[in-house]
Amino acid sequence: MSFKQELASGEPVLGSFLKTPSPILAEVLAQADLDCLCLDAEHAPFDRGDIDGCAMAARTAGLPLLVRPQTSSAEQILNALDCGATGLLLPHIRSGEEARQASQHGHYGPGGRGYAGSSRAAGYGSKSMDDILSHAEESTVLIAQIEDTASLAEIDCIAATKGL
Repeated sequence: MSFKQELASGEPVLGSFLKTPSPILAEVLAQADLDCLCLDAEHAPFDRGDIDGCAMAARTAGLPLLVRPQTSSAEQILNALDCGATGLLLPHIRSGEEARQASQHGHYGPGGRGYAGSSRAAGYGSKSMDDILSHAEESTVLIAQIEDTASLAEIDCIAATKGL
C-alpha cells in the first residue's frame, strides 16, 4: 500500500518531524518504526542540499518523506518533489484559492508544475515519462496545514480542493 493510500484509509499514521538538517538523522529515523518523516523547513535551517540529502536517506530506507516548506510557493513545492519527497505539508493555507494554487504546483500536467526528467524523483533519466507521471499521480501527497484563524472561513473550500 502506498503512503497516499495509507493516509486515505483513515487509519492512524505515525511520523516524526525532523528539525535538524542531517541525512544521518534522517537515516537513523528511517530505522525506527515510523510511517513517515517530515522535514520542517519552515522552522529549521533546511536548504535545498539538506532536503536533497535527507530525501536520499529516507528513500534508500523506503520511508515516505514529507517536506514542510517555508511557503507554499511553486518553487518550494517543485524543489521538494524534485529532490524526491513523497509529498508536502503545506503551511498556512488560508483560502480555497491558495489551496488550488498549491495543488496545481504539486501535480504534473496541464496547468500543473513543470517536468524535469533528470531529478531524483525521475530516476535521473532512467524512467520513461509515462512511468514518472503515473507514479507521481499515484503517490504524491499534498496536505494543507490549517493554522490561521482566517482559514476557518474558507475551510470547506480548502477541504474540497482536488489534489489535496
